[in-house]
Amino acid sequence: RKGRNLGLWRARVISANAKESPPTPGFYDRDINAPESWMLELIIGDDSGAVVDVRVPLRRSHADVEAGDTCEMVVSSDDNYFRRFDAVNEVYFPQNNTWIGEYPFLDRRAMPKVSSRIARDVEARTQWEAKNRGEGFLDEEYL
Repeated sequence: RKGRNLGLWRARVISANAKESPPTPGFYDRDINAPESWMLELIIGDDSGAVVDVRVPLRRSHADVEAGDTCEMVVSSDDNYFRRFDAVNEVYFPQNNTWIGEYPFLDRRAMPKVSSRIARDVEARTQWEAKNRGEGFLDEEYL
């Protein structure tokens, strides 16, 4: 079974470029004068070196996307540590609750709640680790 583990990948936009794209196979195959279409190509990555390339038809709402923007994607992997993974071709931008994706594969209504819940859990863990950093098994009063 492929992709038995699911996760939410927090990453950032490395680059966002509008590109001309030849017509896709199908309706325009026989039309020599078929119009070129424009696509938004997002390169998304994180500090681990993982990178995903997302291409979607260009829309006006994509004008605000810039390199450095934080984003999230649902990913699946057979590896418990997600060293290799596949990403659903939808990108969520939690700062402004917007999506980029050609087709809504995910329930977009649920994503803000999932995203904020995970963000709270990460923040709580970070605070707990900072509070307990440096504390060993033996306190000074017992030495």
